[in-house]
Amino acid sequence: NTITLGEVVTFQLPVKETALDTDETIVRATVAGEGASAFTIETLFPLEVPANQHVTIEVTFAPYALGTVDAVLVLQTA
Repeated sequence: NTITLGEVVTFQLPVKETALDTDETIVRATVAGEGASAFTIETLFPLEVPANQHVTIEVTFAPYALGTVDAVLVLQTA
């Protein structure tokens, strides 16, 4: 998608626990990479993810320069 400079967009990112018999807890999420500062994680943690179910992590993107922005969402579980 193309997002204009100065625009702020919020994304809903689905995360699924693929194990059929194990629940997971996401205790922290961070954004890493060269463009990480353009992203803000809005979801509060810890976040329970039931076995074979999905949850949504909300991330806001506010570009600060023109061009492609590269970043990675990193989830820490317990």
